Amino acid sequence: QLNIPELTVNLTINSDRLVLATMLLKEIKQTFSTMT
Repeated sequence: QLNIPELTVNLTINSDRLVLATMLLKEIKQTFSTMT
């Protein structure tokens, strides 16, 4: 039996991390493109 609230919270946390990681990657790419 699935615990729906827990599942939702886990998905929310994971998507938040994904967004943060994507933002970090974009900033890193911008930094490297300005350096070269």
